[in-house]
Amino acid sequence: MYQLAQANYGQWKQNVTKELAQEFFDRASPIMQSAIESGGFVWSNAGGFYQDPRTVAAFDNQLIIFNMTVWQTFEDLKRFVFNQIHTATMNDRDKWFDKIPSQASVMWWIKTGELPTIQQALSKIELINQIGPSPQAFNFMQHFNWSDLTDII
Repeated sequence: MYQLAQANYGQWKQNVTKELAQEFFDRASPIMQSAIESGGFVWSNAGGFYQDPRTVAAFDNQLIIFNMTVWQTFEDLKRFVFNQIHTATMNDRDKWFDKIPSQASVMWWIKTGELPTIQQALSKIELINQIGPSPQAFNFMQHFNWSDLTDII
């Protein structure tokens, strides 16, 4: 059996103030609670968005914040992403984050019980940016079921 991993990142605006950053982080806890309560949530790295030395080293950029989660199904993740509290924050993201010219989010299937790593997420982000959505790395616009995989996982 498989579960859905997702990763996404944002890059703080150079001129983001402490107050604006705090506004974002103040929204993070209710969003994380909403994820947990939405059904199908399995796991998140450090409770959601975080900026730690592993992430900074992986991206070689201190302005990056990074998020990974695992969900039971694609539909579970979609229901959470398009709920009111998450959508309201996404609509305000230009206050906090630069626009990223490439794909900054990705989904992929992992075996039940496994957890994604930062390196795995980075390779999936790189893959979707190189070849577009595929069964190995996809997005909401073009997603794949775990049954679309052959022996790739």
